[in-house]
Amino acid sequence: MHVRFETGGRERRALRNAPSWAPSVRRAAAVVGAAAACSLFAGSALAQDDPPRNELQEALDRRADSTRLQERAVAAFEAGDVDAAIALLQEQLALEPANALAMYNLACVRCVNGEREESLELLKSAIEHGFVDFEQMRRDPNLVDLRETDLFQQILAQRTPILDAAGNAHFEGVQGKYGRKYVYDVDDALKVNFASAYDQTTLDAAKVELRQITDWALEELFTDLNEPPMRKVDPWVVVVLPSERDFRAWAIATHGPASVTSEFSRIGGAYNHNRKELVAMDLGGTLRHEFLHVLHWRSNMRLAQGHPVWIQEGLCSLVEDYDMRRGKLVPVASWRTNTVINQNRGRRVMDIAELAKMDRHTFNNRQPLANYAVARAVFLYLYQRGMLSEWYQHYTANYLEDPSGVAAIEAVLGKPIDEVQDDFEDWIGGLDRVAEASSDGRVKGLEVTLGVEVDPGQGEGPIVTRVNGQARSSGIRPRDVITAINGRPTRDMNDFVRVLSAYRALEKVELSVRRRAAHLTLEAMVVGK
Repeated sequence: MHVRFETGGRERRALRNAPSWAPSVRRAAAVVGAAAACSLFAGSALAQDDPPRNELQEALDRRADSTRLQERAVAAFEAGDVDAAIALLQEQLALEPANALAMYNLACVRCVNGEREESLELLKSAIEHGFVDFEQMRRDPNLVDLRETDLFQQILAQRTPILDAAGNAHFEGVQGKYGRKYVYDVDDALKVNFASAYDQTTLDAAKVELRQITDWALEELFTDLNEPPMRKVDPWVVVVLPSERDFRAWAIATHGPASVTSEFSRIGGAYNHNRKELVAMDLGGTLRHEFLHVLHWRSNMRLAQGHPVWIQEGLCSLVEDYDMRRGKLVPVASWRTNTVINQNRGRRVMDIAELAKMDRHTFNNRQPLANYAVARAVFLYLYQRGMLSEWYQHYTANYLEDPSGVAAIEAVLGKPIDEVQDDFEDWIGGLDRVAEASSDGRVKGLEVTLGVEVDPGQGEGPIVTRVNGQARSSGIRPRDVITAINGRPTRDMNDFVRVLSAYRALEKVELSVRRRAAHLTLEAMVVGK
Protein backbone atom coordinates (compact mmCIF):
# COMPACT_ATOMS: atom_id res chain seq x y z
CA MET A 1 0.00 0.00 0.00
CA HIS A 2 1.25 3.43 -0.82
CA VAL A 3 0.50 6.54 1.24
CA ARG A 4 0.30 9.91 -0.46
CA PHE A 5 -0.14 13.21 1.25
CA GLU A 6 -2.52 14.74 -1.31
CA THR A 7 -5.64 12.76 -1.96
CA GLY A 8 -8.94 13.17 -3.71
CA GLY A 9 -10.87 12.09 -6.76
CA ARG A 10 -9.07 11.96 -10.04
CA GLU A 11 -10.83 12.40 -13.33
CA ARG A 12 -10.73 9.52 -15.78
CA ARG A 13 -8.27 9.97 -18.60
CA ALA A 14 -9.06 9.25 -22.25
CA LEU A 15 -6.03 7.10 -23.03
CA ARG A 16 -5.64 7.11 -26.78
CA ASN A 17 -3.52 4.46 -28.43
CA ALA A 18 -3.94 2.26 -25.38
CA PRO A 19 -2.13 -1.09 -25.48
CA SER A 20 -4.06 -4.25 -26.29
CA TRP A 21 -4.02 -5.55 -22.73
CA ALA A 22 -6.54 -2.87 -21.66
CA PRO A 23 -9.48 -2.75 -24.08
CA SER A 24 -11.72 -1.24 -21.42
CA VAL A 25 -9.55 1.88 -21.51
CA ARG A 26 -10.68 2.56 -25.07
CA ARG A 27 -14.30 2.00 -24.11
CA ALA A 28 -13.93 4.45 -21.23
CA ALA A 29 -12.51 7.04 -23.61
CA ALA A 30 -15.74 7.19 -25.59
CA VAL A 31 -17.80 7.65 -22.44
CA VAL A 32 -15.69 10.05 -20.42
CA GLY A 33 -13.55 11.80 -23.00
CA ALA A 34 -14.94 15.15 -21.88
CA ALA A 35 -14.15 14.47 -18.24
CA ALA A 36 -10.47 15.09 -18.76
CA ALA A 37 -11.32 18.61 -19.86
CA CYS A 38 -13.62 19.41 -16.98
CA SER A 39 -13.22 17.91 -13.53
CA LEU A 40 -15.26 18.67 -10.46
CA PHE A 41 -12.49 20.49 -8.63
CA ALA A 42 -10.92 22.60 -11.36
CA GLY A 43 -13.03 22.45 -14.46
CA SER A 44 -15.64 24.71 -15.99
CA ALA A 45 -15.59 26.99 -12.95
CA LEU A 46 -12.38 28.43 -14.37
CA ALA A 47 -14.30 29.94 -17.23
CA GLN A 48 -17.25 31.03 -15.12
CA ASP A 49 -17.89 32.56 -11.72
CA ASP A 50 -17.06 30.75 -8.49
CA PRO A 51 -18.92 27.42 -8.14
CA PRO A 52 -22.14 27.42 -6.08
CA ARG A 53 -21.30 27.25 -2.40
CA ASN A 54 -23.35 24.11 -1.75
CA GLU A 55 -21.68 22.19 -4.58
CA LEU A 56 -18.27 23.43 -3.51
CA GLN A 57 -18.82 22.47 0.12
CA GLU A 58 -20.08 19.04 -0.88
CA ALA A 59 -16.96 18.49 -2.99
CA LEU A 60 -14.65 19.66 -0.20
CA ASP A 61 -16.48 17.49 2.36
CA ARG A 62 -16.29 14.47 0.06
CA ARG A 63 -12.57 14.97 -0.41
CA ALA A 64 -12.03 15.34 3.35
CA ASP A 65 -14.07 12.19 4.05
CA SER A 66 -12.06 10.31 1.41
CA THR A 67 -8.81 11.44 2.99
CA ARG A 68 -9.91 10.30 6.43
CA LEU A 69 -10.95 6.90 5.09
CA GLN A 70 -7.56 6.48 3.40
CA GLU A 71 -5.70 7.43 6.56
CA ARG A 72 -7.74 4.95 8.60
CA ALA A 73 -7.15 2.25 5.97
CA VAL A 74 -3.41 2.84 6.05
CA ALA A 75 -3.36 2.71 9.85
CA ALA A 76 -5.37 -0.53 9.85
CA PHE A 77 -3.09 -2.08 7.24
CA GLU A 78 0.05 -1.10 9.14
CA ALA A 79 -1.49 -2.58 12.30
CA GLY A 80 -2.05 -5.88 10.49
CA ASP A 81 -5.85 -5.60 10.31
CA VAL A 82 -6.24 -6.44 6.62
CA ASP A 83 -10.01 -6.97 6.78
CA ALA A 84 -10.53 -3.49 8.23
CA ALA A 85 -8.25 -1.95 5.60
CA ILE A 86 -10.23 -3.65 2.81
CA ALA A 87 -13.54 -2.43 4.24
CA LEU A 88 -12.30 1.16 4.59
CA LEU A 89 -10.87 1.26 1.07
CA GLN A 90 -14.13 -0.13 -0.31
CA GLU A 91 -15.96 2.63 1.54
CA GLN A 92 -13.57 5.18 0.04
CA LEU A 93 -14.27 3.84 -3.46
CA ALA A 94 -18.01 3.98 -2.84
CA LEU A 95 -17.51 7.66 -2.05
CA GLU A 96 -15.17 8.26 -5.01
CA PRO A 97 -15.63 5.45 -7.56
CA ALA A 98 -12.96 6.84 -9.92
CA ASN A 99 -10.23 7.27 -7.28
CA ALA A 100 -7.27 5.53 -8.89
CA LEU A 101 -5.13 5.72 -5.77
CA ALA A 102 -7.78 3.97 -3.68
CA MET A 103 -7.94 1.23 -6.33
CA TYR A 104 -4.18 0.85 -6.24
CA ASN A 105 -4.10 0.69 -2.43
CA LEU A 106 -6.90 -1.90 -2.42
CA ALA A 107 -4.95 -3.93 -4.98
CA CYS A 108 -1.97 -3.91 -2.61
CA VAL A 109 -4.05 -4.99 0.38
CA ARG A 110 -5.78 -7.79 -1.53
CA CYS A 111 -2.44 -9.03 -2.83
CA VAL A 112 -1.04 -9.20 0.70
CA ASN A 113 -4.25 -11.02 1.66
CA GLY A 114 -3.56 -13.69 -0.98
CA GLU A 115 -6.32 -12.54 -3.37
CA ARG A 116 -4.10 -12.40 -6.44
CA GLU A 117 -6.75 -12.37 -9.17
CA GLU A 118 -8.77 -9.65 -7.43
CA SER A 119 -5.58 -7.66 -6.93
CA LEU A 120 -4.69 -7.87 -10.63
CA GLU A 121 -8.14 -6.63 -11.67
CA LEU A 122 -7.92 -3.72 -9.26
CA LEU A 123 -4.42 -2.85 -10.48
CA LYS A 124 -5.64 -2.87 -14.06
CA SER A 125 -8.60 -0.68 -13.14
CA ALA A 126 -6.34 1.76 -11.30
CA ILE A 127 -4.24 2.21 -14.44
CA GLU A 128 -7.34 2.65 -16.57
CA HIS A 129 -8.40 5.44 -14.23
CA GLY A 130 -5.06 7.21 -14.37
CA PHE A 131 -2.58 5.52 -12.02
CA VAL A 132 0.75 5.81 -13.85
CA ASP A 133 3.42 5.53 -11.13
CA PHE A 134 4.94 2.41 -12.64
CA GLU A 135 8.25 2.68 -10.78
CA GLN A 136 6.30 2.65 -7.52
CA MET A 137 4.27 -0.32 -8.74
CA ARG A 138 7.39 -2.19 -9.89
CA ARG A 139 9.12 -1.81 -6.52
CA ASP A 140 6.13 -2.01 -4.17
CA PRO A 141 6.79 -4.90 -1.72
CA ASN A 142 3.04 -5.36 -1.28
CA LEU A 143 2.73 -6.47 -4.92
CA VAL A 144 5.57 -8.98 -4.89
CA ASP A 145 3.20 -11.90 -5.58
CA LEU A 146 2.06 -10.28 -8.83
CA ARG A 147 5.44 -9.54 -10.37
CA GLU A 148 5.77 -12.78 -12.32
CA THR A 149 2.25 -12.76 -13.73
CA ASP A 150 1.77 -12.14 -17.46
CA LEU A 151 -0.46 -9.11 -16.90
CA PHE A 152 2.00 -7.42 -14.56
CA GLN A 153 4.84 -7.94 -17.06
CA GLN A 154 2.66 -6.67 -19.93
CA ILE A 155 1.85 -3.50 -17.97
CA LEU A 156 5.53 -2.77 -17.42
CA ALA A 157 6.38 -3.56 -21.05
CA GLN A 158 3.68 -1.16 -22.27
CA ARG A 159 4.26 1.63 -19.78
CA THR A 160 5.79 4.09 -22.25
CA PRO A 161 2.73 4.28 -24.53
CA ILE A 162 0.49 4.33 -21.46
CA LEU A 163 2.44 7.24 -19.96
CA ASP A 164 2.40 9.15 -23.24
CA ALA A 165 -1.30 8.55 -23.78
CA ALA A 166 -2.13 9.65 -20.24
CA GLY A 167 0.08 12.74 -20.59
CA ASN A 168 -1.48 13.67 -23.94
CA ALA A 169 -5.02 13.24 -22.63
CA HIS A 170 -4.29 15.35 -19.54
CA PHE A 171 -2.66 18.11 -21.60
CA GLU A 172 -5.50 18.16 -24.12
CA GLY A 173 -7.94 18.46 -21.24
CA VAL A 174 -6.00 21.39 -19.80
CA GLN A 175 -5.93 23.12 -23.19
CA GLY A 176 -9.68 22.69 -23.50
CA LYS A 177 -10.12 24.06 -20.00
CA TYR A 178 -8.05 27.24 -20.36
CA GLY A 179 -8.61 28.01 -24.03
CA ARG A 180 -6.78 29.91 -26.74
CA LYS A 181 -5.57 32.84 -24.66
CA TYR A 182 -3.03 30.63 -22.89
CA VAL A 183 0.43 29.75 -24.22
CA TYR A 184 1.16 26.00 -24.40
CA ASP A 185 4.60 24.45 -24.50
CA VAL A 186 6.36 21.13 -23.90
CA ASP A 187 9.67 20.10 -22.31
CA ASP A 188 10.34 16.52 -23.43
CA ALA A 189 13.45 16.07 -21.28
CA LEU A 190 11.61 17.05 -18.09
CA LYS A 191 8.36 15.41 -19.25
CA VAL A 192 6.47 18.60 -18.45
CA ASN A 193 3.64 20.23 -20.38
CA PHE A 194 3.07 23.94 -19.76
CA ALA A 195 -0.12 26.00 -19.85
CA SER A 196 0.62 29.69 -19.24
CA ALA A 197 -1.50 32.82 -18.99
CA TYR A 198 1.78 34.72 -19.37
CA ASP A 199 3.40 35.32 -22.74
CA GLN A 200 6.05 33.12 -24.34
CA THR A 201 8.96 35.28 -23.17
CA THR A 202 7.82 35.05 -19.54
CA LEU A 203 7.20 31.33 -19.88
CA ASP A 204 10.65 30.80 -21.41
CA ALA A 205 12.28 32.61 -18.46
CA ALA A 206 10.35 30.40 -16.03
CA LYS A 207 11.45 27.30 -17.93
CA VAL A 208 15.10 28.37 -17.65
CA GLU A 209 14.70 28.60 -13.87
CA LEU A 210 13.08 25.19 -13.67
CA ARG A 211 15.90 23.70 -15.70
CA GLN A 212 18.46 25.25 -13.32
CA ILE A 213 16.58 23.85 -10.35
CA THR A 214 16.48 20.44 -12.03
CA ASP A 215 20.21 20.45 -12.76
CA TRP A 216 20.95 21.29 -9.12
CA ALA A 217 18.52 18.70 -7.76
CA LEU A 218 19.82 15.89 -9.97
CA GLU A 219 23.38 16.59 -8.86
CA GLU A 220 22.76 17.37 -5.19
CA LEU A 221 19.80 15.18 -4.24
CA PHE A 222 17.87 13.02 -6.67
CA THR A 223 20.72 11.30 -8.45
CA ASP A 224 18.41 8.32 -9.06
CA LEU A 225 16.58 10.43 -11.66
CA ASN A 226 19.65 10.54 -13.90
CA GLU A 227 19.51 6.91 -14.98
CA PRO A 228 17.24 6.05 -16.57
CA PRO A 229 16.48 9.66 -17.53
CA MET A 230 13.10 11.11 -16.60
CA ARG A 231 12.00 11.34 -20.22
CA LYS A 232 12.02 7.53 -20.45
CA VAL A 233 10.23 6.31 -17.32
CA ASP A 234 8.51 9.06 -15.34
CA PRO A 235 4.91 10.24 -15.78
CA TRP A 236 4.14 13.50 -17.55
CA VAL A 237 3.29 16.50 -15.39
CA VAL A 238 1.28 19.58 -16.36
CA VAL A 239 2.46 22.95 -15.01
CA VAL A 240 -0.31 25.55 -15.07
CA LEU A 241 0.59 29.23 -14.68
CA PRO A 242 -2.91 30.72 -14.57
CA SER A 243 -4.41 34.18 -14.76
CA GLU A 244 -5.43 35.76 -11.48
CA ARG A 245 -9.09 34.94 -12.12
CA ASP A 246 -8.42 31.33 -13.04
CA PHE A 247 -6.11 30.90 -10.08
CA ARG A 248 -8.74 32.23 -7.71
CA ALA A 249 -11.29 29.75 -9.03
CA TRP A 250 -8.80 26.89 -8.68
CA ALA A 251 -7.82 27.90 -5.12
CA ILE A 252 -11.43 28.15 -3.93
CA ALA A 253 -12.41 24.84 -5.52
CA THR A 254 -9.32 23.06 -4.19
CA HIS A 255 -8.81 24.57 -0.74
CA GLY A 256 -12.02 26.44 0.05
CA PRO A 257 -12.91 30.17 0.16
CA ALA A 258 -10.46 30.93 2.98
CA SER A 259 -7.57 30.27 0.59
CA VAL A 260 -8.25 33.60 -1.14
CA THR A 261 -10.03 35.65 1.52
CA SER A 262 -7.40 35.49 4.25
CA GLU A 263 -4.04 37.12 3.66
CA PHE A 264 -2.47 34.84 6.25
CA SER A 265 -3.64 31.63 4.63
CA ARG A 266 -3.60 32.72 0.98
CA ILE A 267 -1.62 30.26 -1.09
CA GLY A 268 0.40 30.83 -4.24
CA GLY A 269 0.05 27.34 -5.70
CA ALA A 270 0.40 23.62 -5.11
CA TYR A 271 1.54 20.37 -6.69
CA ASN A 272 -1.00 17.54 -6.66
CA HIS A 273 0.94 14.35 -7.25
CA ASN A 274 -2.17 12.25 -7.74
CA ARG A 275 -3.24 14.43 -10.67
CA LYS A 276 0.34 15.12 -11.83
CA GLU A 277 -0.55 18.79 -11.97
CA LEU A 278 1.26 21.85 -10.60
CA VAL A 279 -0.62 25.15 -10.36
CA ALA A 280 1.30 28.32 -9.44
CA MET A 281 0.18 31.92 -9.59
CA ASP A 282 3.49 33.06 -8.12
CA LEU A 283 6.37 32.53 -10.57
CA GLY A 284 8.92 33.04 -7.80
CA GLY A 285 9.40 31.01 -4.65
CA THR A 286 6.12 29.15 -5.02
CA LEU A 287 6.83 27.80 -8.51
CA ARG A 288 10.37 26.82 -7.52
CA HIS A 289 9.18 25.11 -4.34
CA GLU A 290 6.37 23.20 -6.03
CA PHE A 291 8.52 22.11 -8.96
CA LEU A 292 11.04 20.56 -6.61
CA HIS A 293 8.08 18.61 -5.23
CA VAL A 294 7.61 17.20 -8.74
CA LEU A 295 11.21 15.97 -8.79
CA HIS A 296 11.11 14.75 -5.19
CA TRP A 297 7.95 12.71 -5.83
CA ARG A 298 9.56 11.18 -8.90
CA SER A 299 12.48 10.13 -6.73
CA ASN A 300 10.10 8.78 -4.07
CA MET A 301 8.21 6.73 -6.66
CA ARG A 302 11.39 5.22 -8.06
CA LEU A 303 12.56 4.35 -4.57
CA ALA A 304 9.09 3.16 -3.40
CA GLN A 305 9.40 5.52 -0.45
CA GLY A 306 7.16 8.17 1.11
CA HIS A 307 9.26 10.82 2.84
CA PRO A 308 7.77 12.65 5.84
CA VAL A 309 6.42 16.16 5.59
CA TRP A 310 9.35 17.93 7.24
CA ILE A 311 11.75 16.46 4.66
CA GLN A 312 9.46 17.16 1.73
CA GLU A 313 8.80 20.78 2.68
CA GLY A 314 12.28 21.49 4.02
CA LEU A 315 14.01 20.34 0.84
CA CYS A 316 11.55 22.10 -1.45
CA SER A 317 11.85 25.33 0.50
CA LEU A 318 15.59 25.36 -0.17
CA VAL A 319 15.17 26.46 -3.79
CA GLU A 320 12.71 29.25 -3.00
CA ASP A 321 15.68 31.62 -2.60
CA TYR A 322 18.96 31.09 -4.42
CA ASP A 323 21.78 32.80 -6.29
CA MET A 324 23.64 31.60 -9.37
CA ARG A 325 27.39 31.38 -8.75
CA ARG A 326 29.67 30.27 -11.56
CA GLY A 327 26.66 28.89 -13.36
CA LYS A 328 25.49 26.79 -10.43
CA LEU A 329 22.43 27.26 -8.23
CA VAL A 330 23.27 27.99 -4.59
CA PRO A 331 20.52 28.11 -1.92
CA VAL A 332 20.91 31.18 0.30
CA ALA A 333 19.52 32.68 3.49
CA SER A 334 15.98 33.99 3.10
CA TRP A 335 13.02 35.49 4.92
CA ARG A 336 12.46 32.02 6.37
CA THR A 337 15.95 32.19 7.86
CA ASN A 338 14.96 35.42 9.64
CA THR A 339 12.19 33.47 11.39
CA VAL A 340 14.70 30.95 12.72
CA ILE A 341 17.07 33.73 13.82
CA ASN A 342 14.24 35.26 15.83
CA GLN A 343 13.45 31.89 17.40
CA ASN A 344 17.08 31.27 18.26
CA ARG A 345 17.43 34.63 20.00
CA GLY A 346 14.52 33.66 22.19
CA ARG A 347 15.93 30.13 22.60
CA ARG A 348 12.75 28.75 21.02
CA VAL A 349 14.15 26.83 18.05
CA MET A 350 12.33 23.52 17.71
CA ASP A 351 14.43 20.41 18.22
CA ILE A 352 15.18 18.61 14.96
CA ALA A 353 14.12 15.32 16.54
CA GLU A 354 10.73 16.81 17.47
CA LEU A 355 10.25 18.31 14.02
CA ALA A 356 10.94 14.91 12.47
CA LYS A 357 8.07 13.35 14.46
CA MET A 358 5.41 15.73 13.13
CA ASP A 359 2.60 14.42 11.00
CA ARG A 360 1.40 16.50 8.07
CA HIS A 361 -1.65 17.92 9.81
CA THR A 362 0.40 19.18 12.76
CA PHE A 363 3.15 20.53 10.52
CA ASN A 364 0.70 22.50 8.40
CA ASN A 365 -1.65 23.70 11.13
CA ARG A 366 0.39 24.31 14.29
CA GLN A 367 2.75 27.26 13.69
CA PRO A 368 3.32 26.30 10.03
CA LEU A 369 5.58 29.28 9.20
CA ALA A 370 7.91 28.30 12.02
CA ASN A 371 7.88 24.63 10.98
CA TYR A 372 8.73 25.46 7.38
CA ALA A 373 11.46 27.84 8.53
CA VAL A 374 13.17 25.29 10.78
CA ALA A 375 12.87 22.51 8.20
CA ARG A 376 14.47 24.70 5.53
CA ALA A 377 17.17 25.81 7.96
CA VAL A 378 18.14 22.20 8.77
CA PHE A 379 18.80 21.47 5.10
CA LEU A 380 20.54 24.79 4.50
CA TYR A 381 22.76 23.91 7.47
CA LEU A 382 23.60 20.52 5.91
CA TYR A 383 24.11 22.12 2.49
CA GLN A 384 26.53 24.76 3.77
CA ARG A 385 28.54 22.01 5.47
CA GLY A 386 28.73 20.11 2.19
CA MET A 387 26.70 17.22 3.63
CA LEU A 388 23.28 17.55 1.99
CA SER A 389 23.93 15.14 -0.86
CA GLU A 390 25.58 12.60 1.44
CA TRP A 391 22.65 12.89 3.84
CA TYR A 392 20.05 12.22 1.12
CA GLN A 393 21.92 9.23 -0.25
CA HIS A 394 22.39 7.75 3.23
CA TYR A 395 18.78 8.47 4.16
CA THR A 396 17.25 6.83 1.10
CA ALA A 397 19.59 3.82 1.35
CA ASN A 398 18.57 3.26 4.99
CA TYR A 399 14.98 4.47 4.76
CA LEU A 400 13.40 1.30 6.15
CA GLU A 401 15.55 1.46 9.28
CA ASP A 402 14.69 5.12 9.98
CA PRO A 403 12.17 6.91 7.74
CA SER A 404 12.35 10.03 9.95
CA GLY A 405 15.76 11.09 8.60
CA VAL A 406 17.28 11.73 12.04
CA ALA A 407 19.57 8.69 11.99
CA ALA A 408 20.96 9.79 8.63
CA ILE A 409 21.79 13.23 10.08
CA GLU A 410 23.61 11.58 12.97
CA ALA A 411 25.46 9.24 10.60
CA VAL A 412 26.77 11.86 8.16
CA LEU A 413 27.70 14.37 10.89
CA GLY A 414 29.16 11.70 13.17
CA LYS A 415 27.45 12.84 16.37
CA PRO A 416 24.19 12.21 18.26
CA ILE A 417 21.22 14.42 17.47
CA ASP A 418 21.45 16.43 20.70
CA GLU A 419 24.99 17.50 19.76
CA VAL A 420 23.83 18.21 16.22
CA GLN A 421 21.11 20.42 17.71
CA ASP A 422 23.69 22.43 19.66
CA ASP A 423 25.82 22.90 16.56
CA PHE A 424 22.73 23.80 14.50
CA GLU A 425 21.75 26.52 16.96
CA ASP A 426 25.32 27.88 16.99
CA TRP A 427 25.18 28.02 13.19
CA ILE A 428 21.90 29.95 13.34
CA GLY A 429 23.54 32.39 15.75
CA GLY A 430 26.13 33.23 13.08
CA LEU A 431 23.59 34.01 10.36
CA ASP A 432 22.83 37.55 9.24
CA ARG A 433 19.29 38.71 8.75
CA VAL A 434 18.26 39.40 5.16
CA ALA A 435 16.00 42.14 3.85
CA GLU A 436 12.42 40.94 3.55
CA ALA A 437 8.92 42.08 2.66
CA SER A 438 6.38 41.42 5.41
CA SER A 439 2.80 40.34 4.79
CA ASP A 440 1.52 43.82 5.64
CA GLY A 441 3.51 45.34 2.77
CA ARG A 442 6.32 46.84 4.83
CA VAL A 443 9.93 46.23 3.83
CA LYS A 444 12.49 45.45 6.54
CA GLY A 445 16.25 45.74 6.31
CA LEU A 446 16.52 47.33 2.86
CA GLU A 447 18.86 50.34 2.76
CA VAL A 448 18.62 51.17 -0.95
CA THR A 449 15.95 51.69 -3.59
CA LEU A 450 15.64 52.07 -7.34
CA GLY A 451 13.90 55.40 -6.93
CA VAL A 452 10.53 53.82 -7.58
CA GLU A 453 7.57 52.66 -5.54
CA VAL A 454 6.18 49.21 -6.29
CA ASP A 455 3.17 47.03 -5.66
CA PRO A 456 3.80 43.30 -5.03
CA GLY A 457 1.94 42.33 -8.20
CA GLN A 458 0.33 38.97 -8.87
CA GLY A 459 3.33 36.71 -9.31
CA GLU A 460 5.19 37.87 -12.42
CA GLY A 461 7.12 40.57 -10.56
CA PRO A 462 6.65 43.84 -8.63
CA ILE A 463 4.66 46.49 -10.49
CA VAL A 464 5.97 50.07 -10.54
CA THR A 465 3.36 52.46 -9.14
CA ARG A 466 5.42 55.66 -8.98
CA VAL A 467 8.73 56.90 -10.39
CA ASN A 468 10.64 59.43 -8.30
CA GLY A 469 13.42 61.93 -9.04
CA GLN A 470 16.35 60.84 -11.17
CA ALA A 471 14.83 57.37 -11.68
CA ARG A 472 12.78 58.97 -14.45
CA SER A 473 15.93 59.19 -16.57
CA SER A 474 16.19 55.37 -16.58
CA GLY A 475 13.09 55.18 -18.74
CA ILE A 476 11.13 53.11 -16.25
CA ARG A 477 7.43 53.92 -16.14
CA PRO A 478 4.45 53.27 -13.89
CA ARG A 479 2.83 49.87 -14.54
CA ASP A 480 6.16 48.37 -15.68
CA VAL A 481 6.68 44.89 -14.19
CA ILE A 482 10.24 44.36 -12.86
CA THR A 483 11.12 40.75 -13.60
CA ALA A 484 14.91 40.73 -12.94
CA ILE A 485 17.83 42.82 -11.69
CA ASN A 486 21.11 42.05 -13.45
CA GLY A 487 19.52 38.81 -14.64
CA ARG A 488 18.55 37.70 -11.12
CA PRO A 489 14.81 36.93 -11.05
CA THR A 490 12.56 39.20 -8.98
CA ARG A 491 9.28 37.36 -9.32
CA ASP A 492 7.90 38.28 -5.90
CA MET A 493 8.56 40.97 -3.31
CA ASN A 494 10.94 38.85 -1.28
CA ASP A 495 12.91 38.14 -4.47
CA PHE A 496 12.95 41.84 -5.29
CA VAL A 497 13.97 42.99 -1.81
CA ARG A 498 16.62 40.31 -1.30
CA VAL A 499 18.21 40.82 -4.73
CA LEU A 500 18.18 44.63 -4.48
CA SER A 501 19.76 44.53 -1.03
CA ALA A 502 22.95 43.08 -2.57
CA TYR A 503 23.72 46.38 -4.30
CA ARG A 504 25.05 49.67 -2.93
CA ALA A 505 23.98 53.20 -3.57
CA LEU A 506 25.25 54.67 -6.88
CA GLU A 507 25.71 51.25 -8.49
CA LYS A 508 24.19 50.88 -11.93
CA VAL A 509 22.05 47.82 -12.57
CA GLU A 510 20.25 46.35 -15.54
CA LEU A 511 16.51 45.95 -15.09
CA SER A 512 14.42 43.48 -17.03
CA VAL A 513 10.86 44.79 -17.30
CA ARG A 514 7.66 43.93 -19.07
CA ARG A 515 5.71 46.88 -20.41
CA ARG A 516 2.40 45.63 -21.73
CA ALA A 517 3.43 43.14 -24.46
CA ALA A 518 7.03 44.39 -24.73
CA HIS A 519 10.00 43.04 -22.77
CA LEU A 520 12.67 45.70 -22.24
CA THR A 521 16.10 46.10 -20.69
CA LEU A 522 16.72 49.39 -18.84
CA GLU A 523 19.72 50.79 -16.97
CA ALA A 524 18.93 52.19 -13.53
CA MET A 525 20.83 53.70 -10.61
CA VAL A 526 20.61 52.27 -7.11
CA VAL A 527 20.06 55.04 -4.60
CA GLY A 528 20.28 55.18 -0.82
CA LYS A 529 17.21 55.74 1.30
